[in-house]
Amino acid sequence: MAMVPLDDNKNGTVEDRNSSAGGSTWWNIDGPVPDSNDNSGINHNWFPQDFLFGTGTLPFRFIYVEGAAAKGGISIWDDFSMRLPWKIADGSNGNVACDMYNRYKEDIAMMKKMGFNSYRFSISWARILPVKLSTAGRCSGGINKEGIAYYNDVIDTLLQHVLPTELCRDDFREFAEVCFWEFGDRVKHWTTLNEPWTCAVSGYVQGYSPPAHKVPIPGDKLSTKIAGVPPLNSTTNDKFIAADPSEGYTATKNLLLAHAEAVDLYRSKFQEAQGGKIGIVLNSHWFTPFDEHSAADGEAALRGVDFMLGWFLEPIMYGHYPKSMEDYVPPDNLPSFTPQEVKKIQGSYDFVGLNFYTAQYASDDPHPPNGEGYYADQRVKYSSKRGDEYIGTKSGAVWLYSVPKGIHEMLLYMNDKYPELKEIYITEND
Repeated sequence: MAMVPLDDNKNGTVEDRNSSAGGSTWWNIDGPVPDSNDNSGINHNWFPQDFLFGTGTLPFRFIYVEGAAAKGGISIWDDFSMRLPWKIADGSNGNVACDMYNRYKEDIAMMKKMGFNSYRFSISWARILPVKLSTAGRCSGGINKEGIAYYNDVIDTLLQHVLPTELCRDDFREFAEVCFWEFGDRVKHWTTLNEPWTCAVSGYVQGYSPPAHKVPIPGDKLSTKIAGVPPLNSTTNDKFIAADPSEGYTATKNLLLAHAEAVDLYRSKFQEAQGGKIGIVLNSHWFTPFDEHSAADGEAALRGVDFMLGWFLEPIMYGHYPKSMEDYVPPDNLPSFTPQEVKKIQGSYDFVGLNFYTAQYASDDPHPPNGEGYYADQRVKYSSKRGDEYIGTKSGAVWLYSVPKGIHEMLLYMNDKYPELKEIYITEND
C-alpha cells in the first residue's frame, strides 16, 4: 500500500465536470445538519501546517474502486465474488466497481478540489503479478507491464497535482520488491498490509471473506441450504468450510511474517537510496466497560483491545503476543515465533496506520457459549447498547455506531501503553 502527497491546494483549482450549477457542490447533503453533527466551522487552519488530510481506497474488499478485472490476473476476491455470489449481500462483483482504472484522473482532480493533501491506495498483487495455474503471483509467471503502467500513471498524476490464494512469505516479498523497484522513487510512505485482523478473522473465523473458513459455533448449522446455490464442500453440503480453532491465529502469524519480510527487504535494499518509510495499517474498535464500576468488565474491555489491536501491534513492537492472549488462548492454537522470526518481526515498522470506526461495550464473560476459537477465547461479551441507549449515533451499517470520543480514548491508550510508538497516522476514520 502506498501513500502519495497531493499539493497544498494553493496553486489554482481543478475543475470538476460533475459540479452542479448555481454554487451548489456535489457533496452537499439534503436537509439541515443536526447541531450535534455540525462541524462546518472546522478548517485546515485548526491543524499544524504539515498535517495530512487524505482519503484511501483498496483494489478490492470494502472500498473497492478500480474495477477492470480483466486487466491483469484474477484476484482471490474476483474469484470469490464470481464463483460464490451468494456470499456477497447483493450478489455483485468488482468487475467494474467505481471504474477508477479508467477514471482515476477525474478522481484525483476531485480529491484536490475537496482539499485533500494525501492519498493512500493499495497496489493489486494480481494486477502486477497475474495469477496463473503454475506460477500464482510470482515473477516467474511474468510481470504485467500494463498494470505497472497504470500505477505509474496514478502516482505521476498525483504528483502532477503534487497532488493469490494462500499468502506465502516468499511470494509476498517478491511482489513487494517489484513495487519498490517500480514506484519507490516517488512513493515515500509504504504500508505492507491493510487491516490484517479483518483478513484473519473474516476469512478464517467468521467465514464471510475468502477462503470462507468458519469456526463452528454450537447450534450453528454450517450446511444450511440455500436454494439454487452449490455447496462449498460437496461431501458435507456445507456453505462454509469448517475451520479449526487455530486457523485464525495461524493466518495472523503468516500475515505478520509476510509483513516482516517486506520490511526487511525495503530496509536492506531500498530505504537508504529512496528515503522512504514503511509500516502497517491496523484496525481496532475501542471498548468501554459495560459496567464502569466493575473491575472484571474493565479488564474485559482492555482484553478486547489486546485481541484486536495488540494481536498485531505487540509482535511488531516486542516480538510476542499480548500477555492476555498468551493467558487465554490454548497454547496449541496460538503459534509462537521462533528466535529467528522474532529477530525479523520485532521493530518491523517506521510508523503505524490506524483505521478506527466505532466503539463497543465489553463485559466479562467467564463461560462463553461460543464453543472454542478466537471469540470464545476472549471471554468477553460485546454489545452496542446499554439499557435503552446505544453507544453512539447509528449509521447505515448494522455494526457501525459513530462514537467520536472512542478515537480520542484509543489514541490516549496507545500513547500510554506504547510510548515507543512515535508515529501514528489515522488512515481511516468514520
